[in-house]
Amino acid sequence: MKKGTKEHTENLWGDPIETLTVYNTGQLFLFLFSGIFNAYISSVRMTLFCVGRALRVGYRIVDFLITIVARASAWVFVSFFWLIGITVRIILFGLWRSVAFMVITIPIICARGIGRILFFALDKSALLSTRAYDSLQHAQMSVAPPVFWWKKLTVFTIILLLFALPLPAIRSYQFLTEVRADTTTAALRALDTLQQGISALQAGDASGALALFSEARDAFERARSTATRVPSSVRSVAKALPAVGKKISDGEALLDIGLAASQIGIRTSALSKTVSSDTAFGEHFFQTVTAVLSALDELHPLIRMIDEKMADISSETIPEQYREQFDTLKNTAETLNTLSSSLSSVQSALLTSLGAEKKRRYLLLFQNNAELRPTGGFIGSYSLIDVYRGALVDIEVPGGGSYDLQGQLAAFVRSPEPLHLVNPRWEFQDANWFPDFPTSAQKILWFYERAGGPTVDGVIAVNAGMFERLLDVVGSIPMQEYGKELTANNFFLETHKAVELEYDREKNKPKQFIADLFPAALEKIGASPSAHMQVAGLIVDALARRDIQVFLRNSAEQDSISRFGISGTVRNAAHDYLMVVSANIGGAKSDMVIDDALSRTLTVRDGGSLEAQVTLTRRHSGKAGGDLFTGVANSSYLRFYFPRGTTLLEAKGFAAPPLARFEQQSDELREDPFLRMIEGTPSIDPTTGMIVTHEFNKSVFAHWLVVKPGEEATVSLRVRLPFTVKDLPMQNGARLYSFLLQRQSGSRISSVTLDQGGMSKTIEPFISDVALTTLFK
Repeated sequence: MKKGTKEHTENLWGDPIETLTVYNTGQLFLFLFSGIFNAYISSVRMTLFCVGRALRVGYRIVDFLITIVARASAWVFVSFFWLIGITVRIILFGLWRSVAFMVITIPIICARGIGRILFFALDKSALLSTRAYDSLQHAQMSVAPPVFWWKKLTVFTIILLLFALPLPAIRSYQFLTEVRADTTTAALRALDTLQQGISALQAGDASGALALFSEARDAFERARSTATRVPSSVRSVAKALPAVGKKISDGEALLDIGLAASQIGIRTSALSKTVSSDTAFGEHFFQTVTAVLSALDELHPLIRMIDEKMADISSETIPEQYREQFDTLKNTAETLNTLSSSLSSVQSALLTSLGAEKKRRYLLLFQNNAELRPTGGFIGSYSLIDVYRGALVDIEVPGGGSYDLQGQLAAFVRSPEPLHLVNPRWEFQDANWFPDFPTSAQKILWFYERAGGPTVDGVIAVNAGMFERLLDVVGSIPMQEYGKELTANNFFLETHKAVELEYDREKNKPKQFIADLFPAALEKIGASPSAHMQVAGLIVDALARRDIQVFLRNSAEQDSISRFGISGTVRNAAHDYLMVVSANIGGAKSDMVIDDALSRTLTVRDGGSLEAQVTLTRRHSGKAGGDLFTGVANSSYLRFYFPRGTTLLEAKGFAAPPLARFEQQSDELREDPFLRMIEGTPSIDPTTGMIVTHEFNKSVFAHWLVVKPGEEATVSLRVRLPFTVKDLPMQNGARLYSFLLQRQSGSRISSVTLDQGGMSKTIEPFISDVALTTLFK
């Protein structure tokens, strides 16, 4: 036989060893039935002997016929159970291979059965012809009680299950093992290619990323094709096995996830090319945004599917060296699904806010987080911008910044007590007093309009720290009129020098540098098409960090962006909550050199009550008298937000500035009703001296922290939470406790250590909100 013919035969009929095994199984069936029916045939024969002896007629003929019938019956039963074996084989190995096997074995078995019957008939006929009479005369009739046929059948069935069925099962297990190894190898190669594609996309190589994602998609499809080599019936049986089924299901889910991720990568790479085009941030910006939103909406089902499948996969089925990466991807998938769902609901509001139908006007705030304030930083400059179909059609940046509004402000209201350190009159530049950005934005608009400003559609706040990251992406920005070239490394220092020291005193326009920098930055972005994708990613990241916050006057639009998570609201929490809010008052730009470390420990007391210890350590790395803008004491008013109803037990390390430094208020200043509505009536805890208020459904404990250059200070609070372990919901026989740590916009907390339920976790750096859960038994 030719080599090609042999290979074709082996592929068509299956493994030769497997064929021999099944043929031997058929032999086993015949052998077993020969024994099973032996007693049955003997019983029938002896009964007929008795009848023949009594009648003395027709013995030879009747015995001959009955013997043939008995043997034929045995062959029929054997064939019946042989068909059962063939059916089992079809279930395990598929139809076509089983049909091929039957075509070969049926003629062999039929010929064997007929030959045996004929041979026995002839042999028996000769025996009966010579010994019939002697048998009738001398046979000792000792007929044993007949063995019931169903007992024989039961024994046979047990033998079939114990010996016959495991043979194809063992072969199926070996086949499954081989396929799993091939699939795992292919999947790991595809995963590596997928990771390369992500890296290329992050580096701005859209074309290279597209090729890699396409390669990864093809690799995942091949891996899935390899997995489907196992017949569906075998997979169904294997999935039912407790030890194997979960691994097989998770493996198939991972292949689906990889394929979906590759498809998302392909579409994202194509979008990256669009965003990186010369016109993406130009006259076609609105079309670019529309295309991106449409594409993200189409990708949402894939993102949702990935999140759902990853949620069902147990990390125990993932190889140990990949578990940490898997857990990270699992959290990322959940975040992307939430973001994608929110984006679907916010599309209409987003397009409207970009001026899809008519021109929109916004008050753009530049918040300097080197002088930290509750919503991100001191409002030193602002701009009035008009937007139509995504394009900036008009930009107005006052050269005097926020101070240009001072002389025009007609309202005379008292500022919050801590602000009396710098100004007892509440004005526009200090209006972002509340960490909840929509609340601060409303107060900012109140001051702006009472200073003669026009009505606007919303407020957008941008932290100065974002400009450092922007310069990292687009490169330096030359400011030739000022003899400067701004980079990520010198941005803060050179900008502060320009607006604080080097401006023209006669013109008195200290913020003119910002007014000129803003359009220069937009021009730089437009001139860097290769960086457009990175700029888009930077904007998305800034929204997530709350370095960009948005308030829209239209309540329906505001509700949409609140669901999207870019409104900067103080968040609600299911159980426990903490937010530390710092307001630099009279500490110059010292937050630029402040390093904060936050730790929190949760303790369960007798009876199930819960106590939390919060510690903040602040280190001032400035040099007294030696550093411009930072060589002064950092004087900050700290507020700690806890769940409403929290009880203050202890406070240490706080100290206010000398009372003489606070300015006295004039009689013309009246109390602000908006401030009273938000804070209520502040009280002072008699034991600790902490100022207590209730804001945004939270209990707030506040006091001062002053740190001199080169020094370090630590403050701490111990509180009792307003719920006990018994108040927590049950989950899997334990109490589920959840904790949300919200980050203040613009803050520079370098690390957070959380210890709850005996489990410690360190977040470094702390750049976004953190949510943790713990089970208490």
